[in-house]
Amino acid sequence: FASGDQAVEHALEAVAKGDISGARTLLARAEKEFASARIRDRAPVLAAVAARADHRANGEEALALAEAALTDGEVGAARGAADKAAACFASASPGDGAEDP
Repeated sequence: FASGDQAVEHALEAVAKGDISGARTLLARAEKEFASARIRDRAPVLAAVAARADHRANGEEALALAEAALTDGEVGAARGAADKAAACFASASPGDGAEDP
């Protein structure tokens, strides 16, 4: 069990660093280890970490859109995209109401 739990912890760290691909790789490894050990109670944890990775990736995409809009002089669009990025990053971060897996 420990190596699967460690993979989840490392996946959380990868999400925090913005390494979405690495987080997803670690989650796949944890899921495989939990499945082989027939541990099904970890599924909600894996889903929560995967959701954080998705929120972080969405935030990075929205931030890129905000930067592009700002470069093009589209201030309103930049603000909207920046607001979306902020919401996504907040959802990807522990604390402030976000559930910690």
